[in-house]
Amino acid sequence: MRRKDLSNNIYGCLQVIDIDEKGTQEEKKKRLHWNCKCLKCGKIVSIRGENLVSGNTTGHGCDKSEKISAKMKRVNQFIVDEDTNIIKLIARNTGNMFLIDKEDYDLVKDYCWYEDKSKYLITRLPDNRRILLHRLIFFRNVENTFNNEKIDHDSRNKYDCRKQNLRKCNFSQNAQNQSIPKNNTSGIMGVNYSPNDKKWRAYVSVNRKYISLGYYTDKIQAIIARLNGEKLYYKDFAPQKHLFEKYGIN
Repeated sequence: MRRKDLSNNIYGCLQVIDIDEKGTQEEKKKRLHWNCKCLKCGKIVSIRGENLVSGNTTGHGCDKSEKISAKMKRVNQFIVDEDTNIIKLIARNTGNMFLIDKEDYDLVKDYCWYEDKSKYLITRLPDNRRILLHRLIFFRNVENTFNNEKIDHDSRNKYDCRKQNLRKCNFSQNAQNQSIPKNNTSGIMGVNYSPNDKKWRAYVSVNRKYISLGYYTDKIQAIIARLNGEKLYYKDFAPQKHLFEKYGIN
């Protein structure tokens, strides 16, 4: 089959120069490669012909920092509550509200914040590094956010990024402070009904190790056992400590 001549054609910011014989030979399936000049930076790059024609490739990434910079110039909406000194930061892509302290406005205002799939608010630096809002608020400095220390949302509410809701933790503590799984049958974390035993079982998990807290005919007793287990094993990282008073856990 005769090769279609792409010479001098322009695809996006790439102008075809000639066939890249070396690149074509190195390709396992011997697909035709073309030498292309980037009209933005002047760099010569080798691009597979079918990607040029299909429109899959229109550049070689030299403008990535420009795109990131342009995105960062966009602004978020901030709603200030003067009575509580709380600011509601609106995510650009979802419209969801994240809470921050009013005094942290200057720390976050110059970035464009987006909500990711994990429900965290993020932004990117011109070098494409990713920053999480709650880590910037906790560490107070961009470079410090890239350390290996883990930060936990005390209330498990990722939308609350006020300093009072953020704390350092280790991997185990972070795993302890989780929300109720979807397959839970009791409405209380760590308490499930066992059909085989016809009883409610209570348990905790520490460093990925299952610890049984007993089986109970009375669901309330199973809940109390679980909450006592949280107090003993999880201490300040007990995920259901808001229930302690209700069930008489001192």
